[in-house]
Amino acid sequence: MNATRRPPSEYATPPVLSGPDNPRWVPPVPLSCRSCGGSFDAKPHRVGGPESRGVYCSNACRDQYRRDHESGPDSPFWVGGARTYRGRGWKQTRAVVVTEQGGKCADCGRLVGDSLPVNHKIPFRHFDTPEAANVRSNLVGLCQSCHMKAEPRRDNLFGHKSTP
Repeated sequence: MNATRRPPSEYATPPVLSGPDNPRWVPPVPLSCRSCGGSFDAKPHRVGGPESRGVYCSNACRDQYRRDHESGPDSPFWVGGARTYRGRGWKQTRAVVVTEQGGKCADCGRLVGDSLPVNHKIPFRHFDTPEAANVRSNLVGLCQSCHMKAEPRRDNLFGHKSTP
């Protein structure tokens, strides 16, 4: 089928113009890859913006750079690693808070039930021992939405602090 089909340049009116012949053509911008240091060209609309547009010559170079320079503690999203242990008796202490509040959020009053998240007013990571962090006066039950407003996890992509 394609062998007998004529190219648009033979019948299109006005003719199809590509590359520098097109009046709307924009020359590529020469760039240097952050990972391998090699040079490459990119169209101006592909340079800048979110993430890594115009910084790496390929996805493979981007991924390699992130593996080498932006993983673990060097990552802009690092919050100290997984730390899910809340100490001996955490489940019972959490259950007491949920029962006292009747499964309702302390801020907005939304009924969540037994799955109500329990927030540390002073963050858990600021204490030396789980027992010191899990004092009843430091705990409050908040729905997920209020919990995220009370303690933002990290800066956003542009380096600004998230506001509660």
